[in-house]
Amino acid sequence: MALTTLSTSPQTGEVRPLHAATSPALLILLFLAVSCGGLPPTPIRVHERAAPTSTAAVSTLAELVRAHNAGGAAEIRRVLAERWRDRGAADHQGAVVVGSVEGDVPLALVVRLNDLPTCSNSGAGVVVEDPARLIGCGAQDLSALAAFVLAAEASRGVALVVADDDEALARALPRAGLAWTGGGLMLQGTDIDVFDVEAVDVGGFSIDMHRPDGDPSALVVAAGRAAAWTSTPMVPLVIADRWARLPRPWWNIEDLLTTLLASPTTVAQVREGCRIVAVSTASARLWCSVLPGHVVDDVRDAVVLAVDDDDTVVTETQRRTPTATNVSMAVVRVLETRLQLETSRAVTVPALRTSMVAGTCDALRRRGTPCVGGVPLLVHPVERARAGADDEAVGVQALTLMTSRVVDAVDTLVGAS
Repeated sequence: MALTTLSTSPQTGEVRPLHAATSPALLILLFLAVSCGGLPPTPIRVHERAAPTSTAAVSTLAELVRAHNAGGAAEIRRVLAERWRDRGAADHQGAVVVGSVEGDVPLALVVRLNDLPTCSNSGAGVVVEDPARLIGCGAQDLSALAAFVLAAEASRGVALVVADDDEALARALPRAGLAWTGGGLMLQGTDIDVFDVEAVDVGGFSIDMHRPDGDPSALVVAAGRAAAWTSTPMVPLVIADRWARLPRPWWNIEDLLTTLLASPTTVAQVREGCRIVAVSTASARLWCSVLPGHVVDDVRDAVVLAVDDDDTVVTETQRRTPTATNVSMAVVRVLETRLQLETSRAVTVPALRTSMVAGTCDALRRRGTPCVGGVPLLVHPVERARAGADDEAVGVQALTLMTSRVVDAVDTLVGAS
């Protein structure tokens, strides 16, 4: 199995392969460095202030959910601009900013509104009992914004940017030393609760396939060959979803890797592959993922080779290189420390965003801003599966705890008293 050492460009965040030979022992050390932040870092003392009340957390989230269901991003921006009018906030060109973004911003809390599901639910933002939970389409994703709102109000040294899309975000936030988005949640498990911190956006490319002879059956076969192709698993250097399920300590690394590769779910996360996006009698379109450490051109050539049909024309129409952020950065360490003060069940794990749509962090990394995504909102996998539905729910207790964690983390990061 070929393994590749990774190098991250400080200018773009693009992950590139280093072509020097690497020993198995060094690979293990690199895996530990990526997954655990390397040698034990300097201990962090988390500032713990009085936790926001459940009333504040619920009322803020309910207001955002109602706004989202009533008018989408524009209504959310209007509500936030009105909430912070006395702090000089205004809805300007698709973005609302609280706090100064002049000069170097030490910490920016960032929310991209076009990530939210499309919702229209007249009953949104309602709290029901037994157990107490807030109901409404978009409630889980908007929980990050609710926590960021309360954190920005509690700690004045942070900038909060709520933007429609990457273009509006670039206009509102020229640069920042560190960005934190709401890209991941904490999933409840039987033995542990897994806090996914999005640290990697996979790259990829789109290809269009057609045949000059117009043979639809041959086109389907060719597209099927491309969709069936996968790369060799890139363990252990790819940051894969669910590393947290590894037992502690990690000394027996070879057996652990063997176990991981026996899991179809894990293997899918550490292999490149293509999926069919659209197909007709005349053409087919596929999206192919590219993991850190591999070059887009090499993966594309491998896919074309797998098609193995000179009569099928394969045209690349779009590409995106992978980006990554070191998971030992301050925000991850502070969150992990804050969680450990509460419970031994929670394990923080770097996660791989495999969506065709790049996360908010991807655009920020390309501009030179280190960025991670994730807020420690505990949800059950069954609850997560209802995301985007009218009966999507967030537990009141989980929301209150998550908000307290975010407020304490922001307070620690900006050094507020």
